[in-house]
Order: sequence, then C-alpha cells, then structure tokens
Amino acid sequence: MAWKQNGCKKRGRGTDIGEQPKEDLLVYLSIEIDRSIEHNRPDTVIWDKVAKTALIIDFTVPQDYNLARAYGEKITKYEMRDIYQLRKVDIMPLIISVNGLIPRKTTEHLKELSLPQNAILWIQKAVILGTVNIIRKVLHPH
Repeated sequence: MAWKQNGCKKRGRGTDIGEQPKEDLLVYLSIEIDRSIEHNRPDTVIWDKVAKTALIIDFTVPQDYNLARAYGEKITKYEMRDIYQLRKVDIMPLIISVNGLIPRKTTEHLKELSLPQNAILWIQKAVILGTVNIIRKVLHPH
C-alpha cells in the first residue's frame, strides 16, 4: 500500500495524532470539528503533518434516490481546517447505492487514489452482497 511506502504509520481508535513525525493513517478516529454533529468519525483520515494537510475518506451506502444528498452531506460534514491549523483538507466521499449505482464523483475519487480499475467491481459486489444478505434475513429469519 502507498501509505506504508511513504513512511506513514497505521493508527487506530482515539489515538493522539501528535506522536509521529510525517504522516498518519487514522482509522475510525473521532475528530474535533467546528460544530457539533452526531457522527464525527470519518472512515479514514490521512494526516500529513509536514505539509499540514488532511485527506478524509468517508464511505456511505444510501438508497438510489439519496446519492446526491449523501455526497453533499459528506462534503459539508467535516470543517476542521481552523481547529488543527491545516493548510488544506480534502474530503473524498466514496458513495455507492444499495443497488450498486456509483456516482461519477466516486469514480473520479477512486482514480485519484490510484486504485486498480476493478476496485469499483469489488466494491459494487460487496455492497450488493450486503444488500442481498439483509433482504435474506428479513424474508427468512432464523
């Protein structure tokens, strides 16, 4: 993975970000933001302390008709540049509907992350299998 090659350290829940010299990959970390929101845990944050930037990657699986709204909510959710004195905060919402529809922006974000082209197929398959599993549990409870 790219973050291992660039000297990043993988970190977990509630870990202090002030210990590592270059970059941190933070997973499921609650972050402090300008306003109070119910869920302030992005899925992944790549924090570059030298360049004073952060990349937030946040996944969501909405209904087909909520794709645009879900994208807008993810973009406006994390306002943290002033609190952490960052030069730049990039937010990459990765959104796939419960039926596997992928907005154009999600495709662009996956290309920016330099993921293989078939990553979209893997993600769609995982989402659709999850949807089928939920439907199966509802129709045939054990």
